[in-house]
Amino acid sequence: MRTLILLIAILYYCKANSQTISSDVISSGGGYFVNSYSSMSITIGETVTETISNNGITLTQGFQQNDYNITEIEELNTENINVTIFPNPATDLINLKLVAEYSENLSFEIFDITGREILKNNLEKGITQKEIDFSSKPAGIYILKIHNEVGTFNKTVKIEKLR
Repeated sequence: MRTLILLIAILYYCKANSQTISSDVISSGGGYFVNSYSSMSITIGETVTETISNNGITLTQGFQQNDYNITEIEELNTENINVTIFPNPATDLINLKLVAEYSENLSFEIFDITGREILKNNLEKGITQKEIDFSSKPAGIYILKIHNEVGTFNKTVKIEKLR
């Protein structure tokens, strides 16, 4: 009888203090699509766990998140300025191209993935293209932030550096 009570107490203790595994994934994007005869939910960057094929149709499935918490920072762009970064991904040089006339000086900063500022510079009125030397930077992800002095234009771009 003591053994049975001890066994029940151990099982209860293990159940009360055990961990659970949930099927959550942190991804860079995805979507949910519906039409009249089916629906599909996708997540970009998830681990593939199973592939099923039947009559030429292949379904590859993985983990899906059931709760989405999306945080978005809305960029304030009241000025009509288009910003293009090329090539992206880059190896040595990055070209920053501005399409439109802007009425005041712009500033830009480049941050590494940890948030450390690695470059800060100004763009004077009338400059439409700026070449940025990236040859001394290690491979990785960088964030370019461009803004004006009064705060009516803010633009953030992700840059990938190869090699």
